[in-house]
Amino acid sequence: MNPRRAAPPTRLRARRGSLLLECLLALALFIGGGLSILAMIDLASGSVERSRDALRAADVARSAMSRIEAGLVSPESLAGPVRAGDLGLADDDAGDAEALTLWELEVTTEPLGVGGLTRVRVRAFLRAGEGSDTERASCTLVEALPLTRSGS
Repeated sequence: MNPRRAAPPTRLRARRGSLLLECLLALALFIGGGLSILAMIDLASGSVERSRDALRAADVARSAMSRIEAGLVSPESLAGPVRAGDLGLADDDAGDAEALTLWELEVTTEPLGVGGLTRVRVRAFLRAGEGSDTERASCTLVEALPLTRSGS
């Protein structure tokens, strides 16, 4: 048996080591790329959720303002937690009763003294959680409406 053949040549060992290093480097790059893509997806989904909440806030505020303007409800009766029946929300919104409990309305009125008009301010906002003071989304509408003193 030849003693030279028993141990692999230095060149072959170096080639095997560099191949392993290349594989580890490729794996690290692949994992890094995958993690960055997942981070971008998470950011995008958060942005979509914030946009959806902002649109829902505008919809709740517009619904409240239109019901006041039409004379269907008094401004004072809408203040507080949102109830699906109060705003005539769609069936899919009304079915999500748990989500609606986090929505609230602030309605204020101020007589303008011009032509019997009243400034009505409707603010719809979504709480971050039950009992939380943090807001996830809000929308404020202000209009001058011909309301009587009693608010009807």
